[in-house]
Amino acid sequence: MPAGTVTLIAWQSLDIGQYKIEFKAVPGKTYAFDVSPRTEHKVAGILFGLSGLFVETVASGEHAGGFKITPVQ
Repeated sequence: MPAGTVTLIAWQSLDIGQYKIEFKAVPGKTYAFDVSPRTEHKVAGILFGLSGLFVETVASGEHAGGFKITPVQ
């Protein structure tokens, strides 16, 4: 991977919001990430329906959507 800024985005079709992270890549280094469900997003949808998803998405900004991305050490 060449050096520079890398953007990773996780999103789900038929859902709103996306989870986005950016990091500076270093040449020759290997990176690993875990993509897992976001509980907050599911709870908002279950309790408040589409309105809850909209509010949760706006409140979470770039860390919204049904999944989250976590760096693995």
